[in-house]
Amino acid sequence: MDNEENKVKEEQEKEMTPEQPVDMAKSSEPSEGSLGMVALILGIIGVILSFIPCVNFLGILLGIAALICGIIAKNQNQKFAMAGIILGVVAIVIYILILIALWAGLAGLEHIFQEEIQELPDIFEELPDEF
Repeated sequence: MDNEENKVKEEQEKEMTPEQPVDMAKSSEPSEGSLGMVALILGIIGVILSFIPCVNFLGILLGIAALICGIIAKNQNQKFAMAGIILGVVAIVIYILILIALWAGLAGLEHIFQEEIQELPDIFEELPDEF
């Protein structure tokens, strides 16, 4: 009989005490926030656009946006936040590597054209006077 009375008292005490609000930022389980998903989508599109000429500047913009959204979502402990951060960084790195490759290619072309321009006077000397 005492056991039943104790159980009833414990249940009544539980009902009377208000539950403590759960702080989602300190929770170990990720929440279902949409900002993490936005970071993921922006990161994926940013990586894809980083490879396409003439629109790859949009890739770095979306990569930066994915990085910012991912950091905010990570602070709120949302799902997909880390994926958005990683993809944002990847989009930025790809853009920078392609930019460096283009600059290196243009510098090489400049060197080739410099040699060709220096050979032009020799070509004009070989032409007959009739031209």
